[in-house]
Amino acid sequence: MCRHLPPSLKKLVILHEASSIPYFARVFFRGVKVEELVSSTVQSCLLVEHLALCFTVDADGFLNNAPSFPELKTLALTAEIFHGKSGDSDEAVERRIKIKTLLLLAALAACLMPKLEPMEIWNGRDGQVSIFRYEVDSGLAEITWKSTQDDIVVDDDIMKARGTTARVHARDDLRKSVIRLPGGPYTYYGSVLSHLRSKQHFIHKVPTAQMT
Repeated sequence: MCRHLPPSLKKLVILHEASSIPYFARVFFRGVKVEELVSSTVQSCLLVEHLALCFTVDADGFLNNAPSFPELKTLALTAEIFHGKSGDSDEAVERRIKIKTLLLLAALAACLMPKLEPMEIWNGRDGQVSIFRYEVDSGLAEITWKSTQDDIVVDDDIMKARGTTARVHARDDLRKSVIRLPGGPYTYYGSVLSHLRSKQHFIHKVPTAQMT
């Protein structure tokens, strides 16, 4: 697969149906795990401008080993940890810690993407949606957390890390938005697409309308 990708490739989209099977347990062909195949493919396309890896590899695994993407403008990833219940239980607290760790990791990875405009990490199903967006505009950088859950994850640590990222992208002004989404029939990832800024780069308009 990787051998046939042209060096002039500008957009790479790998979108898998949302599945209850863990990412690490999925096998693609002859015992090769999906995440290994995707990683190999991405390594051969480091000059892409638009990259979307949704429900194929988890954002955590990708960002933890993210290479430098000198031309990347948009990045869309999905995170399994975004799906879960908020609250004060040990499980909910651990989930919030893992989400914050992921967002800090995303800030570091974004520093290797000097032309990045929007980065979106998301998940949505079973009536839940959570979206993290880092976006560079003409004069400022902005982070947005949109969720049906009450998790408080964009704190001072995240702002400090993203402030460093914004300066890498030549932006001194960093703003924050936290939006509580109303509950809705988010039973399928297609119902989340209307909330994604990067969807125009990895979903065709007709399929998008059909899925939402």
